[in-house]
Amino acid sequence: MTSLPPAGIVGVAEGGISFASGKRGLELAAEVAVAAVQDAGLALDDIDGLAVAKGGDLAPADRPSLELAEVLGIRLAYMDTTVAGGASSFIQLGHALTALALGRCARVLIVYGSAQRTQQHRSLAGHARPGGDPIAAAERSAGLPQPLGVSALAAARHMFEFGTTAEQLASVAVSDRAWAELNPAALRRKPLTVEDVLASPMIASPLHRDECALVSDGAAALVLDARPSAQAAVVRVIGYGEVHTHNTLFGASSLTATAAGQSVRDAMTEAGVKLADIDLVGLYDAFAILPIVLLEDLGFCRKGDGGRFVADGHTMPGGDLPMNTQGGGLSHCHPGYYGMFLLVEAVRQLRGACGGRQVPDANIALCHASTTAFGGSNVSAILAGE
Repeated sequence: MTSLPPAGIVGVAEGGISFASGKRGLELAAEVAVAAVQDAGLALDDIDGLAVAKGGDLAPADRPSLELAEVLGIRLAYMDTTVAGGASSFIQLGHALTALALGRCARVLIVYGSAQRTQQHRSLAGHARPGGDPIAAAERSAGLPQPLGVSALAAARHMFEFGTTAEQLASVAVSDRAWAELNPAALRRKPLTVEDVLASPMIASPLHRDECALVSDGAAALVLDARPSAQAAVVRVIGYGEVHTHNTLFGASSLTATAAGQSVRDAMTEAGVKLADIDLVGLYDAFAILPIVLLEDLGFCRKGDGGRFVADGHTMPGGDLPMNTQGGGLSHCHPGYYGMFLLVEAVRQLRGACGGRQVPDANIALCHASTTAFGGSNVSAILAGE
């Protein structure tokens, strides 16, 4: 694996987080793009690379980057429209680092935006799309909704195989909410208990409503600079790894394990760090079972102990492994794809700019996205402050 270039994240922004923004996804994306460039102390004319993942109503699936570039009035030397669910922004980050290292561009803007709630549809609900993958079609015809159904099966299997309890599963939502209470931008901030979670409606057994991601509008963006100025508030991507194994449930080798261990090993080797060096984590949490499995697969606890790990308070404010410090997809927002929001929060934490939810002495963050039929794509990024 080659060494990462000296590029750094110099600007971040998020916005449009709402249950009813009344705007198009393209508008939200343009707004956060401008805000991220301003946060970097740059002008739009300084940007010559753009990465946009299709999501919700953002743009036609084959040209979202071109559409946003036209709206922003920028000329591109590099663009990326990779789509891999919630991991899309992570993968685009890896691509952009390579493009910067090769000198194909100087500064890359990575953007995600969707007005999914305003449009009243789930962009990831494969059952709503005609044609496509015949295996996915077979899953839909069997009544398995995506992505909810696979995660419900995974949760049930984890409970059967390892004795994970409903209370432990609910603890993920409680942990997210405890952080969201400290975040003015989070959509759900009312205190939440395990009892509250278990009393919420059952959506797909054993997952209750509060254990399922929000459906919201929202957008987020970051700017990568090949040669950051001395005045920039720089956060470096010091390690990166990705592995892709399957697209549908039929292709999955397990419902209780992912390939996250491989991607994080690659990232840690590149970064020269150990798990003990990690000050906070951002883990994809479209449904409560996923962080439990990821904590195990990434190595923070033994296989089967993820539910107990969260229930014991390790990921809560004041715990020894702060997780999803903005409130995660269960309480902060979830406009279809959530990966970019994990990256933005990590940058803000490493800048020391998170106010009441700031993790003390935060220097190294691990962000991980695991999506597509429960762990089909796994991408790990390790970020470090200056």
